[in-house]
Amino acid sequence: MAPLLTRTIRGMLADNAIDGDGRFRQMEKVMGMDDELSAIAERFDFMAEDARRHFGQWDVGDPVAWAILRVVQAQNDYAHSIDLVADYGVNERVVEAATKERREAIAALQEALEREPRELQ
Repeated sequence: MAPLLTRTIRGMLADNAIDGDGRFRQMEKVMGMDDELSAIAERFDFMAEDARRHFGQWDVGDPVAWAILRVVQAQNDYAHSIDLVADYGVNERVVEAATKERREAIAALQEALEREPRELQ
């Protein structure tokens, strides 16, 4: 009987029974996902660090920069609220409140962009 073919993370076909019960191939798939997630996390960290490094004195007077910081803080609070619910069983209303703040922060960013002088756009 031919090995069972399954889809891997990138849509490629791979046999699922190299050692008879599929565990080796399944572990290989998980490792591949870990590698891909690790690469995504590394890219994200690089972009965040690069953005932080170049946020400077010219941005302190820019309402758009302040609105961006509010969005970033709201995203941090949102992620933290999910952790609180998942890890400690905190009431899910904390996620609802964080979601509301995130939406308000995004709306404030949009408003700041719309108020920006047209010659800067």
